[in-house]
Amino acid sequence: MKKSFMRRSVAAVASLGLVVVGIPLATAPAQAQVEACAPGATCQGEIPLPGPLGTGSYTLKMPDKFNGTVMVFSHGYRLPLPLPAILAVPGRYNENPNYRAISNPAFTPIFGSPVAYEALNTPELAPSPEVEGQLLSQGYALAGIGYPRQGWAVAEGVLIGEGLISTINGGLVPGKKRVVTWGNSMGANIAAVLAERNPKQVAGLIGNCGAFAGPERLLDNAMTLLFSWKTLLAPTLKLANYAPGQAGVAQALGDIGTIAKLAGGVPAGQANSPATDVPIGQANMLGSLMAGFPAQNREYDGLTINPIVDVLAANPAIGPSLALGAAQAQGYSPITAGQSSAAAMLSNAVGAAALGVYARYDLEMRAR
Repeated sequence: MKKSFMRRSVAAVASLGLVVVGIPLATAPAQAQVEACAPGATCQGEIPLPGPLGTGSYTLKMPDKFNGTVMVFSHGYRLPLPLPAILAVPGRYNENPNYRAISNPAFTPIFGSPVAYEALNTPELAPSPEVEGQLLSQGYALAGIGYPRQGWAVAEGVLIGEGLISTINGGLVPGKKRVVTWGNSMGANIAAVLAERNPKQVAGLIGNCGAFAGPERLLDNAMTLLFSWKTLLAPTLKLANYAPGQAGVAQALGDIGTIAKLAGGVPAGQANSPATDVPIGQANMLGSLMAGFPAQNREYDGLTINPIVDVLAANPAIGPSLALGAAQAQGYSPITAGQSSAAAMLSNAVGAAALGVYARYDLEMRAR
């Protein structure tokens, strides 16, 4: 096992996670006696996994004064394929330190830009830097695991977690009294399995937005919306039964490109689908309501009328009766509460596309 030490490195982490699917588990490898991680130090290491699963990693950050509890964190779902910038930027993946920008010229014909963002295999220590700092200040030792591949990495996550717990017990954390597992979304499921499989080693469990029942509900919602798009707006969408290898990657990216082009055309004035002549916004609202998606997001609350309307209404040359039309003529959008809802739901549909297409592709490839 490889291990390196860094003194007081700062881990900037952000949680992004969705849900999990159960897949067969193997036995975690036993760990030999290891060198202790000193107070105030940050230690890193690797956990080899059996067979073709690869090699996992961990990061451990020790507080200056240890209270005896080690908290082992499992991060949530990260996308298994690069996400084009046209979808990554609205979803703020470009701001997530667990993703990095790459350039892929093959993306240009599909998405209009070669820029994309791919997930890193880096561990996380807590759901946010603020939580990390608070726990360290209270004396908790924080450990996080990194999966060798992203997507539905439940089996890998459990094995890496068990290997890390063995390493902690093997001398990595002197003075350890108890281990608590916790995680975000998919990571919460991993944390729960670790606790269930190792009741004598794990003293407690914390699940943040835990997907303990698996992925079915969330994927059902996403695929309901996407199949409404296929029926009403884009009959060429594949959405299921992707081909193996690079052909399947191309099919999944093609679906993402079709959805991104339609969604991106609405703000530019494209009201109807070129393939079906159905209004894009109305079809998306219907599908979103059937799928249970909210009419709000971080940018649009679905309630607020654009303040420019009041400004124009106060202008004697325009007045209240012409304010909405004047705002629209000047290019403001959204203007009304209904338009705010439509804009939010369209943005949410883009997020559903990333989840539905990529997760469906990933699960199909893992099942082959």
